[in-house]
Amino acid sequence: MLKIFCDDNDKKAIGHVLERLKANYKPFENQHIIITPTSYTLGMETLVLDSLGVKGAFNISVSSFERVCAKSLKNAGKSYLSREGAVMVMRKVINANAKKLKHYAGSCKRNTFASDIYRAIENLRLSGHSPQSLEEALPNLQSSTCSKLKDIILIYKAYEEEIARFTPDLITVYNAFIANIQNEEEIKNAYVYIMGFNTLSNKEIELIKVISEHAIETNIALSFVPGDEVNVETTPTKTFSRLRDAIEDIEIYARGQYVSSEDEIEKINAAKKEEYSQKLLHLKDLEDKKSAAYRMKTEDKKYQINELDFLRSEIFTYSDLVYEDVKQIQIYAEDNVFSEIHAVANEIITLVRDYRYRYKDITIFNALYENNFSIKEIFERYGIPVFVPERVTLSESLIFDYLISILEFIKNPRDVKKALKFIKHPLFYDDFSEVCKFENYIYEKNITYKDFEKPFKNNVFDKFRKKVSSIIALFNKKTKSVNMYTDACFRIIDDRDTKARFSNLLRGKSSEDFEFNQRSVDLIIDILHEIEEILGEEEMDIIEFISILSSGAKAQNLLSIPGDLDCVYVAQVGNSKVYENKIAFVIGLTSDSNLDNVFEDRIFTSYDNRSMDENDIAIYPLVAEKIKNNRYEFVDMLSKFDRFYFSYPKLSIKGEKTQSSIALEEIKKLIGKKDDEYESLLAKYSLDSLKGRTMTNKHFETYLATSENAFFKLLQIQNLIIDKTDENFYTQILNEIYKYIDKDKRKTIKSTIEVCDGKCANNTVKNLLSYTIKKDKDGRYLSSVSQIEEYYTCPFKHFMSYGLGAYKRSEGFILPTTIGIIVHNVLEDFFKKTKDQIDVMTDKTANMQIEKSIEKIFADEEIQELYKNPQNKYFLDRIKDEIRQIIKNLIKQIRKGSYRPKEIEMSFGFNENEAKIEIPVTEIVDGKEKDGVLLLRGKIDRVDVTENENGQNFIAVIDYKTGNKALSIGSIYIGQTIQLIVYLQALMKDEKYRTYRPGFVSYLKLRDNYTEEQELEADVDMLNFSGFFNPAIENLYSFDKNIIENPADKDTFAMPEFEISKLEIRDEAEMPDKDIKNKNKSIDLHKGYQIDRENLPVIAYNGQITKIVSDKGFETLIKYVEKLIARAFKEIQQGNIEMAPTDLGDCKYCDYKQICDASQNRNKRYSVDIRSARHLDFED
Repeated sequence: MLKIFCDDNDKKAIGHVLERLKANYKPFENQHIIITPTSYTLGMETLVLDSLGVKGAFNISVSSFERVCAKSLKNAGKSYLSREGAVMVMRKVINANAKKLKHYAGSCKRNTFASDIYRAIENLRLSGHSPQSLEEALPNLQSSTCSKLKDIILIYKAYEEEIARFTPDLITVYNAFIANIQNEEEIKNAYVYIMGFNTLSNKEIELIKVISEHAIETNIALSFVPGDEVNVETTPTKTFSRLRDAIEDIEIYARGQYVSSEDEIEKINAAKKEEYSQKLLHLKDLEDKKSAAYRMKTEDKKYQINELDFLRSEIFTYSDLVYEDVKQIQIYAEDNVFSEIHAVANEIITLVRDYRYRYKDITIFNALYENNFSIKEIFERYGIPVFVPERVTLSESLIFDYLISILEFIKNPRDVKKALKFIKHPLFYDDFSEVCKFENYIYEKNITYKDFEKPFKNNVFDKFRKKVSSIIALFNKKTKSVNMYTDACFRIIDDRDTKARFSNLLRGKSSEDFEFNQRSVDLIIDILHEIEEILGEEEMDIIEFISILSSGAKAQNLLSIPGDLDCVYVAQVGNSKVYENKIAFVIGLTSDSNLDNVFEDRIFTSYDNRSMDENDIAIYPLVAEKIKNNRYEFVDMLSKFDRFYFSYPKLSIKGEKTQSSIALEEIKKLIGKKDDEYESLLAKYSLDSLKGRTMTNKHFETYLATSENAFFKLLQIQNLIIDKTDENFYTQILNEIYKYIDKDKRKTIKSTIEVCDGKCANNTVKNLLSYTIKKDKDGRYLSSVSQIEEYYTCPFKHFMSYGLGAYKRSEGFILPTTIGIIVHNVLEDFFKKTKDQIDVMTDKTANMQIEKSIEKIFADEEIQELYKNPQNKYFLDRIKDEIRQIIKNLIKQIRKGSYRPKEIEMSFGFNENEAKIEIPVTEIVDGKEKDGVLLLRGKIDRVDVTENENGQNFIAVIDYKTGNKALSIGSIYIGQTIQLIVYLQALMKDEKYRTYRPGFVSYLKLRDNYTEEQELEADVDMLNFSGFFNPAIENLYSFDKNIIENPADKDTFAMPEFEISKLEIRDEAEMPDKDIKNKNKSIDLHKGYQIDRENLPVIAYNGQITKIVSDKGFETLIKYVEKLIARAFKEIQQGNIEMAPTDLGDCKYCDYKQICDASQNRNKRYSVDIRSARHLDFED
């Protein structure tokens, strides 16, 4: 016999079943089995005992379908696979069949795939679909669903074959229980009560059927009354009809009354409907029925409708009724997620302090799961005890993470990063500073798997090596069986030092983390034992073992346990069962919440489910039923609390704009709020709420919430830059807050605020100049072009590098900087020895010297260390090939004209015999200004000169670049690339070159694809210059004596090396009128950048004029760069460390990006758009 108790909501339906339990219950007699969803068992147990008025009972058990069936199997002396064990078997099946899969050929290797596919097949089995029934439906399915199901059927069959060889899994246990129900004595002598299910799978209905046929009595609570005019948007109606169709012997109780026919049900429903209608009729004037709203108020208590009952009845019905003057409902919206949670925290403090509620009287329903962490963090600041039930997987535990880090290292022996992940795990070391030094040593020496087998040169780190070596030895067995891997894992877990570190680490954890990690050790051991039991002596590579172990750990979910009985409980809308409480905050009600959406299953999408439902292979619950069930839970929640707060954040946790959910919009309409009328709850706790009133201790307590929060409030105010008119108000606030702060925290804060007429930034460091730019013995400040460029690239980066001296550790890998150094050094050595022989040197001589230079540079000890790594060796050999080709191309390029290398690695500013660049600066000493000098020092890669017969001598600055750095007028203007102009200035100050005219300055871009899999080009005649060229005729011929390629058009030149497509020489008499009109305009406008006001009418530029700079232009740039350097000195002296990069794209490769957020603070200087600006004056 199955007794179905139906009512309007969960609370009432469960109440009827509990009444039945009270009637049947007698201590120490028949068993009473309560079956509820697994996640509800703890709350249901409390509810049952409270309803009976007892603290405990020996003959009452609260269980789930799974536990009831498993207990039966256990009583028979048998066991079954845990869910984790089943997932691990599934992973083994997937690995064995991976090559046969088509739809899932790529995704089957994903870590969570085994768990996902297991859940999908489990749902198919629970819904009663065999591989055969699925195959029969294939021809009628949509093509994408059909493709997916073919792979699933293949895995389904293989899985069934696999578990037939081992212990049964959960569904097999269900089937065994159903088949053996005749012998289930415990069920035969028990009363069974089924509560908390709004939807049921086919397998669960089958279990209910056999239980009801053999138990003394079976009762089930359903929140749906048959025949009632229910809201189809919220009520799961199919469960009742499916139960009635499956089970013949049933009794129906509608709203607590036994009904023997449909007529009786109709009478009960009609009476309820009439009662509600009478209340509505009494509350509204029939002639006013056409109005937009009805006033729902009356003095007659007989006809009063509770506002929450009204909301339950009308929500999601799209009703035009309105309940005005609500007292138990408040809706609001906040600017963002954090403000929303702060508002809740402040209100809870007020409710507890002023209205005598307990924390346990309050429940928060969070509709957006990703906000749970923020709730914990913010509530901790307010001192509010809160319990956020978290379902975490075993893969997140300390011990599992340690095991996987070791296994991944064994799997990838040459991957230094895998080794470091293991070595830096807190279960490996005692002293973090020591292990960091060891990490640096590993990177520097490029230590890999084999290197741990023999002693290190540095004995300090040998203790670490021995520890790593002993762990490696556990896996160095001839036979790679499953038992070998599990035995190694057991030894690691059981290691004495590991246990001690584990205990020490847990001491600093929260109670939830402590409990989770303690339990995880036993569960990992259970999983390892289960792997042994399933796979035993089977041989397996470590990759498959990792995948099986990981699948098992990811399938094992652990639910946290509250550490405080008096705490605020956080539940998920639609996913948590809360039976009754006083106050509810429902937050995160955006259109992304689960009231408006169903989160797609990773295997079966809503599209798949529709297609399968149309072909009689539906998976229950259906997608539509899931949304309906979530909305039902939301509506049902309204019957369980006395007061509600509903809210949504206008911005998501990612900063994206949100929309309120349908539920919140419905509530707003039903309580008579206007379309855009969302107030802020946080506003009554803001600083503005204190303005213009006489402040009392009560006001401050409301604003501060708690003394713990006072510290954070003070910090917030101190970061404000306020108007002078509010100075007195804020000063008073600060002084009052200061009294609430603990004495030990007062030392870390100031009790003043910054006042100004407008907003300003305060990103300065005192005495920055003294430890970023040093002085020489003559009192001159010493700096370099690199330092100035770095400052203009980003002041914060300059501060970190030159101020704090923070540098990236040396690594035993080939980095772009390593490549640049190697190439520079080889080129320097080669040209120092051959610069005077360029014209007479044969190819054979050149090749011999190339090899000598390569051999010399590559003999360096650090480069030889790099060769230990096979991957490094491959790339280094490629670099050699690249260098050979580069030098050959450089020789060809030099021989094209009369320019010849004159200086290699020419230094300036280091001694009295070298050229000096001295920039006049103003230094501040003891608050007074004083004239000072900034001396720049540096080295120029290569200086080329050409000396022509007519006395027109030119000089060129060349800087080798293996990266993508480019030179432009715009990048000079903002100080990002001033290097070449400074180098040119140094040459102009050198006595040897004072008479030379600037010919060109350029980065010579060398190839930078050394670490990429690309074919080398055998011969590249043209090298890529990025810089500026003087268009004087003699200079053109000096660069390339064969520049005239077409005798018929002898006055037209092209310079592809500089990306100059066309230069044309004309006599003024031959120039068109329009060019004559433009004669007095500056030639060197550079797309609007005015750098030269000299007239050169004899040359017209039809190509890239941005590459052309005359003598006057070079002079202008030198003067401008001097000003830039002086300005940089001034700003550094002022202590500027703004996080203000020239280009946010540079942040991607910055060594300090993890400790800075440049997007928050852009300097005005850097906001100049150098690409679209029409005029940048370099002279003013």
